[in-house]
Amino acid sequence: MIDDDVRTRIREKLEQELDDVGRRLEALRDEARTQEAESGGDNTPLTEAADAAHVVEERENSMQVFGWLIDRSESLNTALRRLDDGTYGICESCGNPIPAKRLMARPEATMCVDCQEEHDRRQGIPSSPPPSPGASPLG
Repeated sequence: MIDDDVRTRIREKLEQELDDVGRRLEALRDEARTQEAESGGDNTPLTEAADAAHVVEERENSMQVFGWLIDRSESLNTALRRLDDGTYGICESCGNPIPAKRLMARPEATMCVDCQEEHDRRQGIPSSPPPSPGASPLG
């Protein structure tokens, strides 16, 4: 069970992350509107084909990011609801408490590390090894 101080910090973190996701979604919507309004320019056949390909690629990338942000928003809202209904911090797979350290790192976590790893393995999601000491996060 997590104590009230940790619960308060987690709620604040969830709300902050939800605000961040909301701002990113709005920025993405604004960017899409701007791109739509600015589509035009040089109408030569080669330029039109290149522009169309570029626009399609940008839209696909934006849609992927948009989908990820929507999923993230849903998981953060679910975590807030679980905080409110008293089920937060309980692994939905095994029913054991999720360690506070994991919840602080991933406040939307719904499973303990062991159950999450098993879930990922069954889904074919590769586990990532811990980074080597001194390794750059950029590879």
